[in-house]
Amino acid sequence: MREEYNSIVADERAGQFRSLSFGVVIAVLQHFESQNVNFLRSYGEVFGQADPDEEPLYRNGEGWIACLEDVAESGVHGSFKEVCAENVHTVFLYLKHKIARLKREAISPKGEISENS
Repeated sequence: MREEYNSIVADERAGQFRSLSFGVVIAVLQHFESQNVNFLRSYGEVFGQADPDEEPLYRNGEGWIACLEDVAESGVHGSFKEVCAENVHTVFLYLKHKIARLKREAISPKGEISENS
């Protein structure tokens, strides 16, 4: 079940990890990290970083908030708070789609770059 982020609950859950064996903690960490890597590969172009060797537009995580603000600004998925509560794949697929459309519009029917790009 999804729930709104709460730092107090997060701290309590982190405390529960203290009783887990080291092997279980490592397994959970590896699972999280693999999911994170897959997510970033799937939506890398949203952050302007389709190439993993490319320098990121934002270095300290600001890109995540900026993306959510852009979606909220469009109003498609509601207010900023509503966008933050939306499924992450819904939000990032929307952004990925917008980027793909912008790239397609920048190319003329003959496959040449348009003067507006």
